[in-house]
Amino acid sequence: VNYFTFFDIPEAFEIDQKLLKRKFLEKSRAYHPDFFSQEDDESQEEALRLSSINNEAYKVLSNQELRIKYILTEHAVLAPEGQNTVPQDFLLEVMDINEAIMDLQMEENDKALENVKNQISDFKTTLLDQSQSFMLAFDSGDKSAKVLEGIKEYYLKHRYLVRMEENLKKLD
Repeated sequence: VNYFTFFDIPEAFEIDQKLLKRKFLEKSRAYHPDFFSQEDDESQEEALRLSSINNEAYKVLSNQELRIKYILTEHAVLAPEGQNTVPQDFLLEVMDINEAIMDLQMEENDKALENVKNQISDFKTTLLDQSQSFMLAFDSGDKSAKVLEGIKEYYLKHRYLVRMEENLKKLD
């Protein structure tokens, strides 16, 4: 089941969150298993299946990162977890930040920690700015390989930066 089709909303990176929530609540009422308690086993199972799809689809589509991953997976652009690689030039760009994180793991330094957090935040902002044209193109109907690859590159770099932030949180 395609989640966008399930909610009858356009496939896009930027979606109307209010519309999504309204569709979710409508389907929650329509497929709630309690309303099928007097039905036969098959009807109960179908209601449970649709209710589960409704919950999972809402969880994915209401979260931007999960939505990006979902769209890339649906378009067969994203390889299975662990098989995607971040571009080498990006790794070179963030090498200083990675070294600073390793230094912080050896010796605490609040000022250096704040500096690294700010560097990662700046990287994420720049990365998002660079990817906006690809996402806008996709949302306008351009689902070409070039556009999808640009979004994939953004997604992989962003995930890398998020993992760096998670490593920093362990130091707090």
